[in-house]
Amino acid sequence: MANAKIRTKRGSILIDYLLTMMIVSMMIPIVVMALSVLTDCLQQQSIIQDMIASYQLRRILALSYDPFIEGDTLYFTYRTTQMRLSKVNSHIILQPGTQIMYTNVDACSFLQDESGIWVVYERDDQETKEILTKQ
Repeated sequence: MANAKIRTKRGSILIDYLLTMMIVSMMIPIVVMALSVLTDCLQQQSIIQDMIASYQLRRILALSYDPFIEGDTLYFTYRTTQMRLSKVNSHIILQPGTQIMYTNVDACSFLQDESGIWVVYERDDQETKEILTKQ
């Protein structure tokens, strides 16, 4: 009789482990899906931040005058202060001061044509072109 109880306990422990493994294996796809949603949210956050930065730059440049491009830097006068927009390290920064406009940028340049002034920046091997001013 005592041997039957020991076997039952051993069998129940094995069944408990198997049930635990089955539940964990069912949860793995749910965790993977949650991580993919989180990754998508982080990418959307970068896009939204870029849209906000572009809007702020357009507003500042609309109130500015005498914009010109020299090398990879955009110079303009805003409220009697000579400002510049350029890439410093991996950010596009508005100076004087250190207002970061775009982050994690690999390359940056400015273009001026008959339609206006454009910022072209590269991030993660993807090039983005945003218009800053219209003429």
